[in-house]
Amino acid sequence: MSAVWLKLITILCLSCTAQGDPGSDGVVWSEVGQAITIQCQSSQTPQDSLTLTKGLNEDAEAVFVDRITQNFRIADPFKGRLQLNSLFPIVDIRIKNLTSNDTGPYWCVYKRFDMHSSQIITTKGKGSVLLVVTDAASAALSPRPHNPNEPALLP
Repeated sequence: MSAVWLKLITILCLSCTAQGDPGSDGVVWSEVGQAITIQCQSSQTPQDSLTLTKGLNEDAEAVFVDRITQNFRIADPFKGRLQLNSLFPIVDIRIKNLTSNDTGPYWCVYKRFDMHSSQIITTKGKGSVLLVVTDAASAALSPRPHNPNEPALLP
């Protein structure tokens, strides 16, 4: 039971963080089986590559896109469910047939090689989101942002 509460608290904390980041699209709610599109873009050019990472520590790679070759690498959990539509550095990443395992923060991470310093420069692009995937049974129990057009329930 404590794992459920820890996950819930993490999601709530991340939603506050995601909503406060000007480069973020915030929280995206979806249901199992649905699809979402994450649009990654960078205001800094040129960029050499884009990696859509998942997780609090950006430790899981969902997809890697190389600007020059236009080659891409899709991680196993997303194979057959991920589509790319791109005109680099703006890349639309569509994840289909969502599962509850897809829940988590997704980060648009761009990299480029700086010839002057001979270092790889890493920057976060716009489009990073916190994805929350619910199933129909738990959708009624999931905390959703308050809609100002609906009356608030008071204790």
